[in-house]
Amino acid sequence: MEIEKKDFKIIIMLLLTWGIIYFLMSVKTAVIPFVFGIILAYLFYPIVCFLRERNVSRSWAIYILLLLFLLMCSFIALIMLPLFINELEGLTQSIPEYIRTIDEYISYLNREYHRIQLPVVIKEVIDGTLSRLEEQMIAFIQNITEIIINSLSILISLVIAPFITYYILKDLPKIKREIIKIIPADRKQLFLEVGRELNKMFIAYLRGQIWISIIVGFLTGISLFILKLKFFTILAVIATFSNMIPFIGPFIGAVPAVFIALRVSMSKALIVALIYFVIQQLESSIISPKIMSENVGIHPLGIIFSLLVGAELMGVWGLIFAVPIAGTIKVVFKLIIRGLEY
Repeated sequence: MEIEKKDFKIIIMLLLTWGIIYFLMSVKTAVIPFVFGIILAYLFYPIVCFLRERNVSRSWAIYILLLLFLLMCSFIALIMLPLFINELEGLTQSIPEYIRTIDEYISYLNREYHRIQLPVVIKEVIDGTLSRLEEQMIAFIQNITEIIINSLSILISLVIAPFITYYILKDLPKIKREIIKIIPADRKQLFLEVGRELNKMFIAYLRGQIWISIIVGFLTGISLFILKLKFFTILAVIATFSNMIPFIGPFIGAVPAVFIALRVSMSKALIVALIYFVIQQLESSIISPKIMSENVGIHPLGIIFSLLVGAELMGVWGLIFAVPIAGTIKVVFKLIIRGLEY
């Protein structure tokens, strides 16, 4: 009977975990502001603790932090938003030109390879590949504006996030006490240990990803500005956010920049591609499957598998949150296994 009871507990925990994940997937748009709010709370919490140690009340510490954060965001918006909007308008007007440029380059490649005597089978494969490549490139360019406009929902989430952050930081001690109350006395130590592990993992992952993405975006923007490439502000923003997507993020950020550079010349496109490659190499030397595995405590193969599963279930958002979710699942299973020993 004891074995059956343990099996029943495992099944219940698995079903509960899957139910929570499924629910969050179905309402992911509504969850985004809370995700940003939790991320900000994680970033601000050590500073709140620092101010509390200097006899600043919790409420005032939170007010000061959020005020500084909002002032910084407002300052950046006042400087960057007009430039961003201006570049967005220019990019929208230039889309037909970029589509024509892509079509010309694909046609050029098509003509050049037909001059070479290749077997018919190989030519058919190349023809099909070039045709699909042309369709995908044109579709990508046509969807850039839609992608950028849809990203405004992220900005709305960022506006709501500080309010969520305030209540999380303000009521965090109370939240902790209420959670501890519902935990059985003989399991409290185990839950507290798991909580500390989760907290350590999330802090290491979030701070690393955020700061490195900011650095990548800054390096990209400066490099493209020096090259005098059009729309460098938009491209820097794309590089910043796309870098949060492991592995494929840097490639996603590089594609529009190379397309825009192609409109100038092939040599400039190659230089832009080289710049993105160098920046990506610098970034990957800091954040790689191995580094993430050290932070989250999962083998590199497990990291790759979690990314594939995340992409299949939730697309881009799945790629972004696959690693921390995998780390959470690992800790939860550790909790289940250790809990069954009691």
